[in-house]
Amino acid sequence: MELYKIYYSDKKIIIADEADLNFNEHNTLFAAFDNADILQALIQKMLTGPGIDTLYVYGESPQLIWDIYKSLYSIIEAAGGLTLNKASHALLIFRNGKWDLPKGKVEKKETLEEAAMREVIEECGVKDLVIESKLCDTYHVYTLDNKEILKISHWYLMRCHDNEPELIPQIVEGITDAKWMTANETLNILDNSYSSVRDVLTRFFIRSL
Repeated sequence: MELYKIYYSDKKIIIADEADLNFNEHNTLFAAFDNADILQALIQKMLTGPGIDTLYVYGESPQLIWDIYKSLYSIIEAAGGLTLNKASHALLIFRNGKWDLPKGKVEKKETLEEAAMREVIEECGVKDLVIESKLCDTYHVYTLDNKEILKISHWYLMRCHDNEPELIPQIVEGITDAKWMTANETLNILDNSYSSVRDVLTRFFIRSL
């Protein structure tokens, strides 16, 4: 059973409790977990070696593997939201050439819920938000100032009760557009969105269609 999925741009790592014999993605390297040094070597092999798009690591204690994996990186926590209006259209933003969901770094003394709601308000200008439930967490790795960062993003389902909210994209954050999309419109833009955002959107909309 897949428990954690971590994205590295167009590659990913899956941490699970066993090897999934039905996992049929091409260019996957399966490896039973041994220790931190071997895990680090496998990650490097995936990132630099040709023909490996997915590293599938499995073991009896996925939580232990996850804890060891996290120790290899500096961690930043972020929070954001999949926001629906009264017609159940989703609020999407266009940031740096891709469709995205509003999210951002959790500030000191903020709860995850407070951060998620603040980011939606700041990046889109909406009001009258209510958090309905926790959706999921997503994970991706990137390099910042020569440091490898693991960003853990906490996603919440929100409802906007403003009748006709004026969307105001936060230009200083690279957001050039914000719009409400139907479920089908949302699924149609997935190819031009980030892998982790696709996971959030498909998890919600495919389940609800």
